[in-house]
Amino acid sequence: MFVDDEPKLLEGLRRTLRSLRRAWHMEFAEGGTQALDCLAGSTFDVVITDMRMRGMNGAELLEEVMKLYPATVRIILSGQCDRQTVLKCVGPAHQFLTKPCAPDTLKTTVARACRLRDQLQGHPERSEGSGKPGRFFAALRMTARTVSKVTSVPSLPSVYAEFVAELESARGSIQRVAEIVSRDVGMTAKILQLVSSGFFGSPRLVSTPAEAVRFLGLDTIRPLTFSTKAFFPFEAKDAERRWLERLIDHSLAAGMMAKAIAEAEMSNDECRITKDPVLAGNAFLAGFLHDVGTLVLAEGRGASGGTGILRGLVAGGSTVGSHSARRLHRTHARAGAYLMALWSLPDPIIKAIAFYHGPSRSPDQTFTPLSALHVAHAVLEAEALDAPTARGSIDLDYLTRIGCADRLDT
Repeated sequence: MFVDDEPKLLEGLRRTLRSLRRAWHMEFAEGGTQALDCLAGSTFDVVITDMRMRGMNGAELLEEVMKLYPATVRIILSGQCDRQTVLKCVGPAHQFLTKPCAPDTLKTTVARACRLRDQLQGHPERSEGSGKPGRFFAALRMTARTVSKVTSVPSLPSVYAEFVAELESARGSIQRVAEIVSRDVGMTAKILQLVSSGFFGSPRLVSTPAEAVRFLGLDTIRPLTFSTKAFFPFEAKDAERRWLERLIDHSLAAGMMAKAIAEAEMSNDECRITKDPVLAGNAFLAGFLHDVGTLVLAEGRGASGGTGILRGLVAGGSTVGSHSARRLHRTHARAGAYLMALWSLPDPIIKAIAFYHGPSRSPDQTFTPLSALHVAHAVLEAEALDAPTARGSIDLDYLTRIGCADRLDT
């Protein structure tokens, strides 16, 4: 559904998208009230709305959509907006597109946002010991709704406190803020959303969290923190917090190792690899964010669900590499990938997060960030379990397909 309070603009959009009428069922609503009436009578996968509208603005409309129809993808399509206006969109909108927007850009944005959602809800693999398929599929549909409602990913309390103190300090520096954000999965994910989707300027590809922080600047990050609550701490007991700290340490180690593997392969002339200048950076970001789904669902399901999962792991003495932790991460990998797709992160990062436990499901024929993360995670898992080798966790068929199987011992 496309929403704008200017009939002429809606008609122009209808003409522009005429070539897609066989691929999409499209409705065009004049303003927020009409849009909500349409939503009450039909199901829509995506709502794309202008921001500046009389009566109900775009952010207010998407707030209602998020509350009433949580599985719907929410996108702002608007002309130039000042910072205060954009800040109102940061919570309810998954992405921000700037007018004029090419039809191909719209089509790509909608397709990639929905692709993983459809896989999550309609074509999931049956998990280990999942019981009756009906219950499993229902749980996946609930996961999609939960993820779509996520506006931020929780941060470690200690890191969040350090972050806020730096922003409040008269001597606060962008370098120090960048260093703090680079140690936190939740802040990194949110910052990358804002940069990748173009909330504050043209969409930008970055290779590190620090680069994204410097792009936004303190004048944007401060109101994001204190006005829109784009960042918040995870509420957990001491034992749960320690488990989360280990999870973040594991994520950082996975990112660093994936980056090192990617850099080594890029320097190897015999490796079947595309010489992509951002490959190593994407490998790091994929590794650092590969467990973001665990944090999302732990927070999103509340004490009876998410933190209950964490408490079960903590009570059972689970480590990052344990069997119970591996099952949790496999279940949540696709949820994390879906959120990153909604937030418009690059496809190689999304694919790596979605498939690092089973890379053969990807169509890759060459080395990608997925390859680096798969091997890095297997090595770290073997270390956590004190296993003599990581080979048992590595998909050799996949590595053979991409021409890297002979590189395992180098």
